[in-house]
Amino acid sequence: MTMDSHKKQVLLIPGYLHGDKDLAFWQRGLAESGNEPFLSGIKKSIWYSEVELKVLQRTLDRITAESGKKVTIIGHSRGGALGKVLADRNPSKVEKVITVAAPLNVVPGARDLSQASTSSYVLRTMLPIYALNILRYGIHFDWEAKFMKELSEKSKVPLISIYSKSDAEVSPDSFVREDATPMEVDCMHNDMLVSREIVDALATVLRR
Repeated sequence: MTMDSHKKQVLLIPGYLHGDKDLAFWQRGLAESGNEPFLSGIKKSIWYSEVELKVLQRTLDRITAESGKKVTIIGHSRGGALGKVLADRNPSKVEKVITVAAPLNVVPGARDLSQASTSSYVLRTMLPIYALNILRYGIHFDWEAKFMKELSEKSKVPLISIYSKSDAEVSPDSFVREDATPMEVDCMHNDMLVSREIVDALATVLRR
């Protein structure tokens, strides 16, 4: 079996308050392991979910149009939740979704992903971020309601959740759900972005 047979096209999606530049370690590590990682086009993940999903849709369409192959989505934190919904909207273009420290199992009725957060810093940023969204796009809380509904629905592609009980940023209960294959590691939330253990875990799942 050749190396190309294991080579995967991978779309990397950053988490809340992060952007593509924060995924440089993952990008480099996955390329070194023989995969072809692509960045999302998100400079900083702060906008309404539907706004970020439009950016991701364009990126996914471009990758699959150029190659004719399915893509594996890897998302950190909020990026994993965005990736799950993106995949469900495009099951013919996505092979599987691998989430890292992502809030996938949010309490019923949650208005947005912030209700899965245990970080006081994240919670303090929510009001000014909402204000920025309203100033730029208007009031569209119905967009988040639609996104949260789709997030809660059964995944249409294989879903793998890499998580840590020592995360300290996201409620541990939100990482595990019936339709997701769990993979536990020992790493703090943002440390996962520069962790060799996480890159090795991702490379292992990509080979399966």
